[in-house]
Amino acid sequence: IQKRQELIIEHTLVRKDGTPIIVEARGRPGPVGSTTRFTAVRDITVRKQTEENLTLQAQMRDSVGQAVIATDPNQTILFWNKTAVAMFGWSREEVLGRKIKDILPPQSSPAMLTDIMATLAQGATWSGEFVVQCRDKRMMPLATTNAPLFNEHGHLVAIIGIGTDISKRKETEEVIQRQITGRMTADLQAG
Repeated sequence: IQKRQELIIEHTLVRKDGTPIIVEARGRPGPVGSTTRFTAVRDITVRKQTEENLTLQAQMRDSVGQAVIATDPNQTILFWNKTAVAMFGWSREEVLGRKIKDILPPQSSPAMLTDIMATLAQGATWSGEFVVQCRDKRMMPLATTNAPLFNEHGHLVAIIGIGTDISKRKETEEVIQRQITGRMTADLQAG
């Protein structure tokens, strides 16, 4: 009051019925020379709960061990989680607002990409494998699931993609295939 400054404070209060609420108290000084302070109090419980829910959702997307990427229908990146940063070598700041094909050039045919987008536009989820080029130019095979997100009017507004690096699995499959081929060759030579 003495400094004649506006002050905003959040408090937890309890209603008559015992229900806790979060309020924002916004105080401002009264007329010059007065010790009067005008304070408006409003219930911000719903806003705080919504903020907490959004924070929790962001933390969950960041904590999964898979890359989570969201793009708009034009393939502009809207979301990029921490696992995507670690897997592909691009920071969030570098990718947001850019085209996914410029960040992770797919090593699949244009026809395959057209089929994926057609499937998503029809409201279906697409799952499969393809290879992308990471920032450091290495090729990474991915198992992915892509799902469309529609607004209340039925318009496609985003595509959510979840990707898993399957490099180790592919390497193991190749080793097994070589072992099988080697045994078959040995059996043919012996027989």
